[in-house]
Amino acid sequence: MIDSNLVEKLGTGRFLDGGRNVIFRGPPGMIGKLLLASARGYKAWPRRYSVLFITAVVALNNLVAAHAAQRLKAEFKKHLSPQLIVID
Repeated sequence: MIDSNLVEKLGTGRFLDGGRNVIFRGPPGMIGKLLLASARGYKAWPRRYSVLFITAVVALNNLVAAHAAQRLKAEFKKHLSPQLIVID
């Protein structure tokens, strides 16, 4: 069950100002988690927040490849520097 009041509060973007984490969880394909998370990202971008959209598989593959190439620290920096990270 989605708490519409909470989703509305998240829509304000104030959680970004406080550096808070938000996790949408639930069964695959049933709730619209990615849609909700993506909407937060699209609303944050015009407010000049840096946003990274990435899948967990791509992020993991990037980190594994960076580790093999001895550039893991740089890859972590690339993945952790945005103010908002949306991981599917």
